[in-house]
Amino acid sequence: MIACVGVLVAIPIVFMIAAAILRLSVSFANVFIKTEPPRHSLDVYPDYGDYEEFKRGRRSRSESGGGIPVPSTGQAIVIILVTGLINLVLSFGAGLAIGASGVLDKMDRQQAELVFQLASLPIGFLTSSLVLAGLLPTSFWRGCLVTICQYVIVFAIVAVIAAAVLGIIGLQKGVGG
Repeated sequence: MIACVGVLVAIPIVFMIAAAILRLSVSFANVFIKTEPPRHSLDVYPDYGDYEEFKRGRRSRSESGGGIPVPSTGQAIVIILVTGLINLVLSFGAGLAIGASGVLDKMDRQQAELVFQLASLPIGFLTSSLVLAGLLPTSFWRGCLVTICQYVIVFAIVAVIAAAVLGIIGLQKGVGG
């Protein structure tokens, strides 16, 4: 019973942290995107407002001239959920394909898990980039940039946590040793 309550409390916390990382990675990616005015700008005309529909039809996502809009927390959670579900299905299929190929027969369990995880990395990267391009008004390449920023942020968080844990372990061995 306590484990079920713990899971029900942990799931929203994990989604909120993941949404914050996604929002931060979009903001971080916008730093690297050079914003230029659009090629077909109608801003110079006094009756600019009359041509809003025309202007929307002339610009593609990659020509928008601005950065990627930062999604709201709810939108970020939906993006994470969709990415996770698609990645789950594709990774399961990749695992079946790797298992059926016979590659894992000569490996022990840890090596097989490593092969599967390495095979899942490009699948996860492409899935995340495509979902970002589909659910945010941005191009695939900008979605790739956001995904790279996500990986860098998660790597930095893991490095800080690992350094803190190793520091605490080192202090305990120093005091007890």
